[in-house]
Amino acid sequence: MAREAKIEQAATAVDVAATVINNYGRDSREAAGALDAARTAVTAARAAGATDDDLRAARPCP
Repeated sequence: MAREAKIEQAATAVDVAATVINNYGRDSREAAGALDAARTAVTAARAAGATDDDLRAARPCP
């Protein structure tokens, strides 16, 4: 998969994790699963060559 697609997947996973934490709380099982998925997606993006700046740019702070 292309680097850009991995970056987009990571940004989406982080957005989902943030939503899950807001809906269920930080200590919920749902949040734990969402955070694990986000970590996995970010790791995959970095393995594909994404930098921290690439990941930050894909999900700008509000």
